Amino acid sequence: MCIVANIYENIRSFRAEKGLTQEDMAEKLGINQGSYARLERGETELTLKRLDQIAAIFEVDGTQIIQKGENLLEEDPRLLVAKIHSLQKENERLKAQIKELELEGSEDISSYQKKISDLDKDLKHLKGINKILDDRILEKDKLILEKTQMIEILMSLAKK
Repeated sequence: MCIVANIYENIRSFRAEKGLTQEDMAEKLGINQGSYARLERGETELTLKRLDQIAAIFEVDGTQIIQKGENLLEEDPRLLVAKIHSLQKENERLKAQIKELELEGSEDISSYQKKISDLDKDLKHLKGINKILDDRILEKDKLILEKTQMIEILMSLAKK
């Protein structure tokens, strides 16, 4: 379990040990019960100020809430150094993974931008062709009208 999740679990544990309800805690902190419940579940960020207020209610030091069940000061310093190195390696691995995902994302974006650009060019070209075809249709309509008028004139002359 991560340290942050432990803190919220430790708060819940201290509250139970003191025989307090969430409503009691909310009242002492000057917030509503729902807000306190979200805080205890870790859905609301725990500030240092709020941690100190909670520690005062439990009559303990804030570090006791953070470290309940695991006293880091009593652990072998070599184990702590090993934990630190392990966390640093994990941190570097995650940073590399984030960079890799960002690069993949930017490559995808570039690919999509190129496709969009190509489609825009195709669209422009097709609009040009459409304009030419529209102009030709207008010319044909004019020719048909002229020919129809000539046929009518010729037919009227032929009847005379």
